Amino acid sequence: RSVAERAARLAALAEPTPAKKLAALSGVPGIEPDKEWFAAACNLTPAALAGLLDDGQFVLAGKHHNLVVAGARYGEMGDRLVESLTLHHQQHPSEGGLQRRAARTRLGEPISVDLFNHLQRDLAATGRIEADGALLRLPGFSAAFSAAENEFWHRVTDRFEDEPPRAIV
Repeated sequence: RSVAERAARLAALAEPTPAKKLAALSGVPGIEPDKEWFAAACNLTPAALAGLLDDGQFVLAGKHHNLVVAGARYGEMGDRLVESLTLHHQQHPSEGGLQRRAARTRLGEPISVDLFNHLQRDLAATGRIEADGALLRLPGFSAAFSAAENEFWHRVTDRFEDEPPRAIV
């Protein structure tokens, strides 16, 4: 872990109450506290942990819903992913989408594969993005040739339109 991340983690854990500790930890980019680890670190009972997590300000993410992320941070990550896809479609209209790995690195903060997979599943379920194999794209997007490429192919097909078929030797 980087020095900055360790310092942010220590500062968050220095907060006076478990609620403030969890809010601080879950809001720091690069930190995805595990709910069981947090409960053990703060000596919380399962009921106390459930009470903290039920207030609506956190998202439980990951394959096992064990990663605690601040709801505002989670929403911002989703918005950045959609913005990243929009920009990619504008810059590369002939590509079918953005690879998941590239999309994850473009979020601007390090997140685990587990958290990213949860985020992209949520965005796909709400219709903000589409997932197709290894590619992510905006709903309704389809790859298209540029105007110059279209004109080139029209010229090529027009040139050979009246030609008889030829055997390939």
